[in-house]
Amino acid sequence: MLRRALFSRPVVHTAFRKHLQTARRFHTVIQPLHLSQVCQTRLNRGCIVKNISISYSTQSNDDEFEPLEEIIKASDNLKRAKLSFQEGDLEDAIRCVSKEIEQNPHYDVYVLRAQFCEDLYLHLESSRKEAEIEESDLAEQEVAQRKKLRDTILNDLDELLTFNEYREQILVRKARILYNTFHDPQASMKVLKEAEEMSPDSHTVLMSMGQWYSQEKKPEEAWKYYKKALGVTNKDDHQGIYIRMAMAFINAEKYKDALSVVNLPFVKREDLPYYKFKISIFNRWEETKKPMKREEMREWRETLDSAINALGATLDEKMDRASQSRRDEQYDQMSRFYQERSYCNTLLDLHEEAVRDADKIIEYEPQRIDEGLSHKARALFSMGKQKEAMQILDKAISLADGTDRVYHHLALRARLRNEMKNFAESTGDCKRVIDGGATAVPKSLYNQMKTMRAENLIELSRYDEAEDAINALIHERGENSWELFCLRAIVYHDLQKARECVRDFERAMNIAPRRVEDRYPQVYGMMGSTLRVETEGKDDEQTKAKAEYYLKKAIERDASNTEWWIQMALLHLSDHRYEKSIEDCGHILAIDNKCADAFYIRACARGNKKQFEGALKDIDETLFLDPKFEGATEIKKKLLEDRRLSYSEAGIPVDAEGKPSQKWVEDAKKKKALGRQDRPQIDGK
Repeated sequence: MLRRALFSRPVVHTAFRKHLQTARRFHTVIQPLHLSQVCQTRLNRGCIVKNISISYSTQSNDDEFEPLEEIIKASDNLKRAKLSFQEGDLEDAIRCVSKEIEQNPHYDVYVLRAQFCEDLYLHLESSRKEAEIEESDLAEQEVAQRKKLRDTILNDLDELLTFNEYREQILVRKARILYNTFHDPQASMKVLKEAEEMSPDSHTVLMSMGQWYSQEKKPEEAWKYYKKALGVTNKDDHQGIYIRMAMAFINAEKYKDALSVVNLPFVKREDLPYYKFKISIFNRWEETKKPMKREEMREWRETLDSAINALGATLDEKMDRASQSRRDEQYDQMSRFYQERSYCNTLLDLHEEAVRDADKIIEYEPQRIDEGLSHKARALFSMGKQKEAMQILDKAISLADGTDRVYHHLALRARLRNEMKNFAESTGDCKRVIDGGATAVPKSLYNQMKTMRAENLIELSRYDEAEDAINALIHERGENSWELFCLRAIVYHDLQKARECVRDFERAMNIAPRRVEDRYPQVYGMMGSTLRVETEGKDDEQTKAKAEYYLKKAIERDASNTEWWIQMALLHLSDHRYEKSIEDCGHILAIDNKCADAFYIRACARGNKKQFEGALKDIDETLFLDPKFEGATEIKKKLLEDRRLSYSEAGIPVDAEGKPSQKWVEDAKKKKALGRQDRPQIDGK
């Protein structure tokens, strides 16, 4: 009777929830830094697996089934496993559970071993990452240990499937482990497909499929499954599914689509959690530096207005009853809403309102007056009151000295000084944040300071330092840092290292083409012009073709940019395609009829075609527009000499200026007129 009950027990039993609570103590012992992540993962297995949206069965009939604690009391192996687990010795706990399986292979013990093995695997991986050890650098013994743990987990889950109980949940759990623990998306999807074939209308499976596509940044596919899940779920649970839909678009950085989801008419709104979630979408959008239209900024501000009103009503209602800590928490939240609205008002050029919001920050958190001053400085700076803004910001930095907040203010001053083109001072502020603010500011802001320092070094023409800084950042952040490759490409561009410049720009384009184009709209022109300079005086047809390709792309993106037409004209000139070069100059002069560069290039092209009169006219126009145009005087002398020699070789007499003599011109006109008279008449004409 006992064995039959064990075989039919649900995956999550009351006793397992006790076991999962014990896990908190375990992770505090062996890996404090991994506590929140792993404990939440373990606790989620008990009821709702949040990272994959699965509701496991939590029903248990204690009248029919004996608690697992009773089984532990009856088994020396499980007693020892429990003790080892509590002491943080997972390897011994796994050995003890394995012995129990050999003697009594029941359902719950397979679940227990799979959980223990996953915990140990996560702990090993966490330790490896903290030690900054690459997987390829692991010793053979360590690799073998991980492989054995993986095989044990997957084999135990397969064994659970043979019990023909809760197969759907087990498959979904297996898919989660393959994706989150072993980072094998394809194997995970294969298992989910198996679960889908088994239960195509299962809420659990549909939500899991949606989450898989969400994590893979395929929001459209995720949407399809979440939409199906709405049809098999109670209306009370629809709000959570809509949030999942929005998160799928957020993961793919499609923030406008995420807002469209939360703005759907049947999504519950008008409460503080809703506004907080919506505000978080705008925050993520802003962090990515992707462009935001004014109407979207206004929606951001309106959402903050609603959040402030909702929280204000809560403050009025609960002020007398709230504890001091609760009140402080609410004041802190209100202050943060005003901080965001001040920033948002600055973006919308509502500077007076931004200043008023800064005063509200001080009102709600007088003990942190420096934060209000910082936002006030930002607003004043946007109003053009740079001197006053910098004085207030300096005061905020002084007040916050000795606290972590000082690094936030230094980061703001670094940005403002960068905008003022005070690159040396901005570099100093960046360095102070980098040296002392690693744990004081968010990682995203810390990385921004490192990137800004590199940008400042480029502006200061300190290219060696800039290159070293960028190389270190690429090593730190990995090979997918498109922004860093762009910065290094700019260094190489300024140093006229064409091949390195194009290589890095191309690597960035392969990673995030749209983001590169948005951040650096002149990227194609920079690549084309750098390659053009590289080909000067060289017979390198492949590089010339590549330069022409990128210059054409630059012109397609912005046909009104005369710089790219000039580069194209120079490329055609150096490649002896003079007619093309003349056409390019025509395009330039149609845009800017006072472009000295265009007249100069066309003069050179016409001179090479021995169109001396037109060439001399163009070079005279060049000197008229810019009397000090480099090389123009020398080109004019050469054109005059070439014209004289050309006429002399043709037997044409010339005057003192090198032009054909007046007598020769008149004779030529007479011969031309006689030629017209001698032509035969056609149809009486």
